[in-house]
Amino acid sequence: MFHRPQQHQEEVLYFCGHSLGLQPLSTKKYIDAELHKWATQGVEGHFEEPNPWLHYHHFLKPGLSHLSGAKKEEVVPSGSLTANLHLLFTSFYQPQGKRNKILSEANNFPSDRFAIETHCASRGLDPKSAVIWVTYDEAYCSRTEDIISSIQKHQEEIALIWLSPVAFLSGEVLDIARISQEAKKYGLTLGLDLAHAIGNIPLRLHDWEIDFAVWCSYKYLNGGPGATGGYFIHEKHFPSAEERRILGGWWGHEEDSRFLIETRFKPINSADAWQHSNANVLSQAAIRASLDIFLTKDLQELHRESQVQTNHVYQLLKGRTSCTILTPQECRGNMVAIQVKGRASEVKEQLQAKKIWVDWREPSIMRFSFCPLYNTEKEWQQFLYQLTEVL
Repeated sequence: MFHRPQQHQEEVLYFCGHSLGLQPLSTKKYIDAELHKWATQGVEGHFEEPNPWLHYHHFLKPGLSHLSGAKKEEVVPSGSLTANLHLLFTSFYQPQGKRNKILSEANNFPSDRFAIETHCASRGLDPKSAVIWVTYDEAYCSRTEDIISSIQKHQEEIALIWLSPVAFLSGEVLDIARISQEAKKYGLTLGLDLAHAIGNIPLRLHDWEIDFAVWCSYKYLNGGPGATGGYFIHEKHFPSAEERRILGGWWGHEEDSRFLIETRFKPINSADAWQHSNANVLSQAAIRASLDIFLTKDLQELHRESQVQTNHVYQLLKGRTSCTILTPQECRGNMVAIQVKGRASEVKEQLQAKKIWVDWREPSIMRFSFCPLYNTEKEWQQFLYQLTEVL
């Protein structure tokens, strides 16, 4: 179902789905269909079957709904992760008086930290005092209990909670359902960065009453480098008029009056209201190819399979002095991170010489993932054997 990268004209064992997912075999067919339509129909492709471009983003909603545990009208493929973060912060980060702080993890992906700090500064707030950073431990994990304790301690100051359900560096999975329950006790807004979560772990964004979320589509969603991102907005926030602060754009405006001169912004009564521009059809076609594969899968079964396979890492590396496993065994997704004593890049290079691809991040952290859509038990066992030999 997926293409495999090659090294010296031989297929490699690929365990970097947490960084860039593989290309489905069907992706070319999906993109070629839209290229052919563009070539033969021109502008009429927006309206003509099959797959009118005017409605193209709707064709991805079943898959995104399936993966996020949301209603179709709550999810939208659009923009990019950090741009969507800024966009939705404009609506959902509403500092007032003493309640003006953002609570987030100190081990956030740098782009999230940059966005949070600069967004605060753009509102005239000092990021040093406007952000509450939840500290992390020696394994680069911000534990669920620590986040809940911080919410309880600062609940009168918090305007927004911003979290990553799956940590990019350690692979730790937070108990978002519990955290959401705690946030709701105090009427606090909760937003999520799903970059490493969607397509990785089972999600129930609607039932957990998450207020909003954003994601990229090039990791576990296999949408290709720089693929169109997406966002979720709980239906309780849908605009009936202009109840929320929305930075309007034509694609978020009611469809029947988008082109009328001097019309006033009339947001669509769904998450679509936050859209600015028409769909990047070629990018969304690539994402759709992968989402259509996900629609044929039981997400709980995929998660169970990844848990069975990644559990072998803990059995094989337990007690080794050459590395430390950072990912908590009791709360993990597809990815496992280990810290190699002083030479993660060297170990990575030795594995790559054996046609095994993993990645590494400073400080001396190696990351690898078992993605059930394309990684097999046989190749995972081969990887673990080679890993222990190199270590």
